[in-house]
Amino acid sequence: MDFGEAKEDRYFVIADIEKGKDTQVDWRELKGARKFIDRRTVLRSNENVTDALKDALPNPKEMSEAIVRLSVEYPREWDALIDESALRKYAEDTFEFHLVKRPQSEARVRIAEGQVVSSLSPLDLLAQYFDASKAKDADELKKLAQEIIFKDTIDT
Repeated sequence: MDFGEAKEDRYFVIADIEKGKDTQVDWRELKGARKFIDRRTVLRSNENVTDALKDALPNPKEMSEAIVRLSVEYPREWDALIDESALRKYAEDTFEFHLVKRPQSEARVRIAEGQVVSSLSPLDLLAQYFDASKAKDADELKKLAQEIIFKDTIDT
């Protein structure tokens, strides 16, 4: 069983198969099977992130002994705001807890209106990319790129 079957009733089959006779099939519902709980959420604010994720889950009593999956989408730069150990503590009575993190990135860098890509140098394009992606060491990366590009032009 998996999360694809989380909302379905579960059965097993007992079949009596004998050569030359019709097969007798008895479908029996599986009672007392472990619950699958599958939740999805999208973080819309970078405030109280862990509390927002706890709110997306059922209370701990409802999750007891269940297999739980929480899928969360959020801006990549909020990754450090997710307190995974606090979530695991909240879900400690589950049989199994899966946190599926889906950080989202800006699909592409937008060039300022009226600007033409061909009018920008490779360093200008890199600078815009580093700024848009909020690269941690953007200034150092820009300097390194400048050294590489400058060295390449001297060598040719």
